[in-house]
Amino acid sequence: MRKVVVLIGAAVTLAAACQGAEPPLCRIRKGLYEQRQALASAPQVPAATGGDAAGDGGTAAASRSSLDLEYAGFFQSLSEATASSDPTTIASCCKEAAEDRVGALACHLVKYLAGGRTDSATFLSGFPGARKDVASLWDLDAIAASAASSGSQVPKAFQPNGPGHRYIDELFLLVLDGKEDAIVKYFTLTTLVSGDYARYMDEKLGLLLREAPATMLTNWYLIRKHKAKIKTVVQTFLASATPSEAQQVSRAVRSLCSKDDPDCQEILHLFAKK
Repeated sequence: MRKVVVLIGAAVTLAAACQGAEPPLCRIRKGLYEQRQALASAPQVPAATGGDAAGDGGTAAASRSSLDLEYAGFFQSLSEATASSDPTTIASCCKEAAEDRVGALACHLVKYLAGGRTDSATFLSGFPGARKDVASLWDLDAIAASAASSGSQVPKAFQPNGPGHRYIDELFLLVLDGKEDAIVKYFTLTTLVSGDYARYMDEKLGLLLREAPATMLTNWYLIRKHKAKIKTVVQTFLASATPSEAQQVSRAVRSLCSKDDPDCQEILHLFAKK
């Protein structure tokens, strides 16, 4: 494995040398993401067992950083294309990155925002759904952060918390608008995330509860299978809200409910304190 990692690192160094001082191009080298994935899965050798910064794990990390510099060049070019406000320039730039999973995700977000969020159907149809695609979304976050730390410009679409969080933000705005496809995708995504991303998504569901209870009620037939998730969000809200805030939301839900609507009774039951 060490020989493989060293060879990959040498290839990265050679590619960087060949590029020289040329300005970054709006394209991504074929196989770059797969190469980075191979390095990411390289075994990390602890120092206690003979590994050190110069071992396989250290070499893999250094080589991955070198690959991220290639992405940094792409992000800078994409940022410049976005700043031009010319959709043909963005399209041309993104055409060169269409075969790269991370590059395609970056472009998908940038094109949607640069277009004024007018084509939500296309944005939703290309939103990551499968587990491997969602993992690529988090890789995009890490790569964009690496690019920014190297001093390269990254598109404003990635701000303030990175492209992965921005994807969640934009999807949630469509949830607030009551877009059914967005609601399905958002709740599906909650089953595929963990850690900080899971907490971030749950916080937004708390906002849905407070700011748009009608959206939840109207689309309960889509949300019902995630009732356990909603119950957790409701209980977290009730535990942290002031009595007046809790009463306000409860009243809003009750005012929207019909007494003979079984869905409403199911939702109201979620507000019962433990």
